[in-house]
Amino acid sequence: MCGGDRADFDNAAGVLLHCGLRGSATIEASSPARFRRLLLKYLGAQEHWNEWFLDTVAKTEDPTNRMIRLAPESIFTNNVSFFRTGPDYAWP
Repeated sequence: MCGGDRADFDNAAGVLLHCGLRGSATIEASSPARFRRLLLKYLGAQEHWNEWFLDTVAKTEDPTNRMIRLAPESIFTNNVSFFRTGPDYAWP
């Protein structure tokens, strides 16, 4: 059983959003094409990618890269945002 959690928060604004996944996971060889698709999704157009990050961290073509495949058994979300400075400033 494996779990993954994601939280977006802005303490000054009182925003606290949480998403969690639980399920079975496997570690698999990385696919350079899939890796590049993920980079496109999260970093935007390739011309904006940080070359240092790609060369030293992401290394999309590195044959030793691995990816985690999660088969979710449960997914949950929570919005536990709060009034930081009054209802006029609360996140919707």
